[in-house]
Amino acid sequence: MAAPLALTDAQKHRIIESVAKSNAPVTRVDAKPADVLPATTQASEFAADVKSDVPMTSDFQFIRTKEKILLVRAPNMIVIGEIAN
Repeated sequence: MAAPLALTDAQKHRIIESVAKSNAPVTRVDAKPADVLPATTQASEFAADVKSDVPMTSDFQFIRTKEKILLVRAPNMIVIGEIAN
């Protein structure tokens, strides 16, 4: 099992706000942390201000689903975390 990311509540809230304002599509993906997604799965970049406010996101991309935001390490498409919407 993957260890949870050490995000504060404020950082999670910042990510949720940014993703909600983004034009990232809502994707139907059934995944959880430590799952490997197909390489063809579309992931979106975090906005520059989020990368500045939450530095660890500079290495991640995200996938927006109806219920949650999946944090993905893009080169290998491993889900490294999730945040409920």
